[in-house]
Amino acid sequence: MCLKNNILIINEGNSDNLGDKAIKKSVSEFYTAHNTELYFSDYTKKNEINITENKNKNKNKNKNLFHFLKFVIPYKLRWLLLNYSRIKKTVAQKYDLVSIGGGQLILSNETFAIALFTWVWSLHFTGSKNIILLSIGVGDKFSFLDRILFKLALNKVKHVYARDLKSIRNLKSIFKVNGMRTFDIAFFHAKNNNTTVGNSIFLGVTDYKVYIKYNPIITRNEYYDSWVEIINRLQKNNTIKLFYTTQSDLDECVKFKEYCRAQYNLNFDIVKTRNLDELNIALSNATTVISGRMHALILAYNLNRNIIAYPISNKLITFNEEIISKKLDNNLIQNKLESMRHTIFSQYIKNENINN
Repeated sequence: MCLKNNILIINEGNSDNLGDKAIKKSVSEFYTAHNTELYFSDYTKKNEINITENKNKNKNKNKNLFHFLKFVIPYKLRWLLLNYSRIKKTVAQKYDLVSIGGGQLILSNETFAIALFTWVWSLHFTGSKNIILLSIGVGDKFSFLDRILFKLALNKVKHVYARDLKSIRNLKSIFKVNGMRTFDIAFFHAKNNNTTVGNSIFLGVTDYKVYIKYNPIITRNEYYDSWVEIINRLQKNNTIKLFYTTQSDLDECVKFKEYCRAQYNLNFDIVKTRNLDELNIALSNATTVISGRMHALILAYNLNRNIIAYPISNKLITFNEEIISKKLDNNLIQNKLESMRHTIFSQYIKNENINN
């Protein structure tokens, strides 16, 4: 009887973002084999967060304390204090392979740089040195501190698989690291045999705060009007429904629905898409899916739906250029991901057998 290969999977799977949950599911499938034992830890979060239609009334009780601590303790230090014990506990075990990703984890924000640095160096010092980054996205601009932290972490990583050409270029130009091109891991094991004929157009109105993070500031009403323009360009005989893949997108859909009713006398249903099962069922009933969330589009693509990207950020623009505009064949994507899987198993997994 052969020993199992211990694989630690690290990504944002505890996020309320269904795209991150889809990544977690696909990565688990990617590494499942008869000779592997899988372990999961979230990249930045201690506990799982889910989408709920009933907001937690107790949430605001700690809001003032949270904002007070935010000014008193720098965010990166606060994150380190809150997460170091779970990281220390996780890295105490020896792993044959540590796979970090997918998702756009090389991104300059409050937590990602300190998270990658802490994970990689903690793992390295405790003996788990086979660390790879799997199907990750890489941002364009980085603060001075984030650039240093990412650079130090990348120096201890064996291989970096990036999900698009722009990420490959950013890795090289910003961090002097050579990445290998692949596709987003959420494509893996796509259910591309879905032949159900849908009868609705699904509109995923993305959080307004996400829009103004990446674009010149406009009012919320102006942002809503850009979505209304899309609606006006659609065929009039189509049924339009709203859906969401994050808690903040659900909140935005509620506001957008009210705005359309009050300003344009338009009324749209909001489909329940609180988890992956509900989301996949909903997308199966669509003819076309329009969204500012890349993984909503990937899941719809896996189901052979027509997809249109709302270009809210550079990663959506890149996705549109590399996947949608080229009408990339799903089999090509699957073959590329299978090839990457074989390469990783060949390099890091003892008693290699990648049959599930």
